[in-house]
Amino acid sequence: MIFNNDPRIRAFLFGIVLLILGLSYLTKILSDNFLYKYLDYFKSKFAINVLVGLHWTIPVVLACILPNYLTKYNFFKHVFEDSEIWMYLTTLCIYFISLIVVGSIFNLGFCHKVIKGNIDKNESR
Repeated sequence: MIFNNDPRIRAFLFGIVLLILGLSYLTKILSDNFLYKYLDYFKSKFAINVLVGLHWTIPVVLACILPNYLTKYNFFKHVFEDSEIWMYLTTLCIYFISLIVVGSIFNLGFCHKVIKGNIDKNESR
């Protein structure tokens, strides 16, 4: 097997390695600092497991459904037909974006309930 010394292949492989490292670092920072802060408000293991299950199931379902939905539009249909890699990159991007959005919604929802609960308790005193 002869290795092709085309510099585009090396740049592409280097880009893939950078993408993998960047995504893993981003996932670690987000999961340590932001994504799971809403779990601090629960003591029940069952509630925590259900919320984490929802948090991971919703992005997986969206990442599987949305790229196929996008193929209904001519722009995305032509892009996806030209190169299959765009379909995979779209799926990955939708997955990470929806993971962050679902975590943000959960954090905002539970933080709002806690703040509202604290305000209501302070007003009754």
